[in-house]
This record gives sequence, C-alpha cells and structure tokens, in this order.
Amino acid sequence: MKVRRILVLSFLGLTLVFSMVRVSTPGNFGEILRQPKGENWQDYKVYWNGGPTVSQAVAILFDPKADDLTLAVDKFWSKVDDGKSLSGLVGWMKDEGKYPHVMRVVGPNKQLFGYVYTFNESMSLNVVNEKEMFVDAIVH
Repeated sequence: MKVRRILVLSFLGLTLVFSMVRVSTPGNFGEILRQPKGENWQDYKVYWNGGPTVSQAVAILFDPKADDLTLAVDKFWSKVDDGKSLSGLVGWMKDEGKYPHVMRVVGPNKQLFGYVYTFNESMSLNVVNEKEMFVDAIVH
C-alpha cells in the first residue's frame, strides 16, 4: 500500500511540474483546439501532410481564404486542389482506425488562423507575425 501511495504522489507531482512548464513556457506559439463540424472546403486553401503518398496522410490543413491571416506551410505539405482528392484523404484517414478530428488552429491571442483534420494532436506552430503562422511538417 505504501508503494502505491508513493507512485500516486510521484505521478501527481510530475503532472504538476509538467503543467507548470506548459503554462510558464515563454514564446510565440499557436495551438490547436477541437472544432465542431460544418464548413465548405472550397472556402479554404487546403494542404495535406504525412508522407510521400496520400495513404500516409496524418493531417489536412484548412486555411480560410476570406480572412487576412495566413497559415504558411513548409515544403512537406502538399496542396489539395479538388474535392475528389480531399475526399480520398479524409476516407483513408478515417479507415486507419486512429479517430481523426477537426481542430482549430489559433494564435497566441486566440485569433483563428484555420483548421486541421488529424489524429495527431502535436504540431509545431510558430507565429511569424500577427497575420502569419508557420506550420511545420508533422513528424509521425
């Protein structure tokens, strides 16, 4: 029983330390948040990332065309130009059994930069300036 108590207290202590590190980490970073369904993909610049073929996709990024904010992507993101390709990517990701979902990509002041459909909740997002955020390739 004493060993269990020590393990529980150690776990709680580590959780507190990691929480404090997350809260106190300085920097100019964005984050992703869950988003409800219901948008038209043609209102966005759409990119996918994950591997050399669509069967290795781990994320689909949606950058709204109508706003003045930009999601800049690196060379490992590929542009999606048609609904058939987008449908294929979404279908493949759903068939992987990893439960992808739509997340909001927001800046440090909670301004909405776009959306990402992914089962990977860890992305490198760096704010370039108040109007642009850089989205790095996703390592999986």
